[in-house]
Amino acid sequence: MMFSRLQARPRLATCLALFALVVSIVAIYWPGLGGSFVFDDYPNLLDNPAVRVDKLDAGQWLSAMLSSPASSLQRPLAMFTFALNYFFTGYDAWAMKLTNVGMHAFNALLVFALVRALQRAAAKGPIEGAARALPWFATIAWALHPLHVTAVLYVVQRMEVLAHVPVFAGLWCYVRGRTNLLQGKRGWGWIALGILGGSAMGLLSKESALLLPLYALGIEAFVFRFRGRDGKREPHLLTLYIWLLAVPLVAGTAWLLPRVMDPAAFAGRDFTLHDRLLTEARIVVDYLRWTVFPDVRVMGLYHDDYVISRSWWGPHSPIPAMVVLLALAVGGWMVRKSRPLVALGIFWYFAAHTMTATVVPLELVFEHRNYFALLGVVLALGDLLLCANFAQRIPIVTRTLALIFILVCAATTLMRANEWDSLLRFARSEATKHPNSARATYEYARALIGISGYDPKSPLRKEIFRALDVARRVPGSSTLPEQAELIYSARIGIEPAPGLWDALRAKLRIRSGGPQEQLSLIAMTNCAAQDLCAFPPQEMLDTFQAGLERGPHAGVMTIYANYALHVLGDRPLGLRLLRESVALDPSNAQFQVNLIKLLNSMGLVEESRQHIAVLRTLGRLDQYGPAADELEKTLPAPATTR
Repeated sequence: MMFSRLQARPRLATCLALFALVVSIVAIYWPGLGGSFVFDDYPNLLDNPAVRVDKLDAGQWLSAMLSSPASSLQRPLAMFTFALNYFFTGYDAWAMKLTNVGMHAFNALLVFALVRALQRAAAKGPIEGAARALPWFATIAWALHPLHVTAVLYVVQRMEVLAHVPVFAGLWCYVRGRTNLLQGKRGWGWIALGILGGSAMGLLSKESALLLPLYALGIEAFVFRFRGRDGKREPHLLTLYIWLLAVPLVAGTAWLLPRVMDPAAFAGRDFTLHDRLLTEARIVVDYLRWTVFPDVRVMGLYHDDYVISRSWWGPHSPIPAMVVLLALAVGGWMVRKSRPLVALGIFWYFAAHTMTATVVPLELVFEHRNYFALLGVVLALGDLLLCANFAQRIPIVTRTLALIFILVCAATTLMRANEWDSLLRFARSEATKHPNSARATYEYARALIGISGYDPKSPLRKEIFRALDVARRVPGSSTLPEQAELIYSARIGIEPAPGLWDALRAKLRIRSGGPQEQLSLIAMTNCAAQDLCAFPPQEMLDTFQAGLERGPHAGVMTIYANYALHVLGDRPLGLRLLRESVALDPSNAQFQVNLIKLLNSMGLVEESRQHIAVLRTLGRLDQYGPAADELEKTLPAPATTR
């Protein structure tokens, strides 16, 4: 009985310490809960009507789950949680951010369990002294690191946070299964649950969960070393990884390579595949620098001002970064036997960036891409500071460094959370840190406009025009600043600046089909349709023509059709444009719905029925069946001729 009491006390102390960690996470992120939605929150949530679930209807919930515009896989589990938030609290950014913080805190508990299991599996003897603090150091440093602020307080990046719940849990299951096998117990069920179950569940939130088998390979290679209970190599494990990694790698490469080699894959980017690969070497090193030496002055949501490497030589040469990465990889390999957790941490850091820092034509820099990679860094750092031989010789120095690192992380995260406490403060902070960022400067101007309420007498009027002018002049800026200034000028009743319409059209001729360019056209069309902006019709028509100069584009034509229908009242033009947009992209359900509604209003029943039939075939699990049923109910009696 005395022994059970002694055993219970450490467990109680551990639970209390983990509870204190969760409270600390919530407390540090608390100032940022008062902020607003930003950037991709709008297309994924605020401008996504499917998320607005207001009743317990299976069709509504299914539509919400399959409504993500961010991925062809729809990320249904993440979208379900957004719909759940809306069902209870509507578009309350505070509630959605708090949900993110809760998920991040839960992940911290999983990280603790995972690191503790890894340390026990890698230990060659009893874990004593400062080494026992490794799980605590890695967990606290990971949970409170400022690089996670954009993953946690940027609402839509719940996808990244939620995807890693089954990743961390799956890796823990894998360690549990392998430990059982070494002890002569049943473990293959745990291994299958961890790798297959974790990957499948994580994929429902974001594709980054597909890296789980690669992370498990690192555990196997550096901790368990493919050994069985008898100390010999376990052939079943080699077979497992051939099927889990080698076969999908060959198949994935065969599918992906032609697509990334196609020049059209980078048509909407200001960099090529060659530029991307050179630049990402520098970015991955910068991620590492930001992890080890957190600096609030350079961290932020927007990094579109990152200078692209166009060649091997010059002021932005990737060669020094490549040397650093090679040295890191070689160092990890050299210590794989003496310090397996250091080698594993380095491997995890590289593995976590294989999807987002290689050939896939994504944007170049986002801090939330380090959500798992950061664990690799703090695992390696903690092992060196608390467990290595030199740490035993100078314990005061290494333990002090470990404590300072945690305190710096916590303080920097608190400062960053305070920057997110209001839309204006966040926007001003981002624009100050990144004055050459087209997005940051535009968002600051937009925040000022929102606060002004379009009051012609607002004291912010002069600052608004100054901020818009700054945003317009940033190299590589989109049409958003011109659009915002045209709308602001129209709404306060003044003439726009000379040449503003021409500047807008010049940018559209260069890149008309990009998401920001389409958002500009949508905003201007909506403003005109709501009688808030008295734009000259000829200026708008010339603008749409500029957007179509590079060729027909389904999205631009749909926006043009809305302008023709709701502003010009030109139904024949609207019908022609909607027919053309559907012909260009027949798999787009919204385009089909737009056309069907117009056909119904014009009495074109047979054509409408054809498109309703097409709508039923789109999506997954009869996703658009309810919408098709509703549209079918509005079919009028057939018109004679048209």
